Amino acid sequence: MQLNTPVVAASIPPGCTNILCFDVTQSATAFSAVAGVLAGFAFLAIILLLESRVRGRGEETRQARRGLENVLITFVTAFLSAVIASFLFAQVSREQVVSTRALTLGFVSSVTLSVAVLDLIYGVVWMLKTWGLREATLVTSSISALLAPGLVFLYIGISGLDIISERESDLATDTWLSYLMLALLAVLVGLFFVVKMTEALSPVTRRLASDRAVRITAYASLGIAALSAAGIGIIGEFGTDFSLSRLGVALAVFVIFFALCLYILLVQAVQHRLDEEP
Repeated sequence: MQLNTPVVAASIPPGCTNILCFDVTQSATAFSAVAGVLAGFAFLAIILLLESRVRGRGEETRQARRGLENVLITFVTAFLSAVIASFLFAQVSREQVVSTRALTLGFVSSVTLSVAVLDLIYGVVWMLKTWGLREATLVTSSISALLAPGLVFLYIGISGLDIISERESDLATDTWLSYLMLALLAVLVGLFFVVKMTEALSPVTRRLASDRAVRITAYASLGIAALSAAGIGIIGEFGTDFSLSRLGVALAVFVIFFALCLYILLVQAVQHRLDEEP
């Protein structure tokens, strides 16, 4: 054990307490505040939409009413997910040391925050579509499907690499896992252009533009948030040396990748539904 100690210490940059020079317990406080702000935005949007519906009662069409219901369902989901994410990051900030357990808790909390952000963006796209703002819907859906999934994947992927770096006391940026993440990121970007420029996935996107798809998405989002909360509680009972293995991080990344692929199809489906309407 004494022979290994100098190697680990030498790998830590001067003035830092860990290999990453990053304190997840301090950043968790800021992320908790951000999640709280997002929850506030979502709640305010819900109130304003309900108020506008009361004022316009009797003037809206059946199609507009169904669109408004989809918007409200998505915003409520985003609100609840953001509230849960705020509590989860508050739990991470309670960690007294920067350990692999703290980084794992941050990783799980990041998933819930990402779900809240994606739901909020998805709701905005549905809102613009419901109001009949065609150009705004087209531009917003394109930006959302291209940037949001990629940025979320990078954010969560880097969090996963941080766990491995701290666990192995060596930066994981030059490992097979990091190259796998870059490859999956390229596939995400490629999927966007395939859906955008071809009609190959039109049958799939038509199904994802239904009201039922919106409700299933809401249930799935809340399910992810609930599982994250349960995971935080379970992980918190382990020692500070608890962490995901490389295989565990890779599996989590694959699940997140497929979820983001589905999100791209969901957002583009709203645009396709707009194109098919008179």
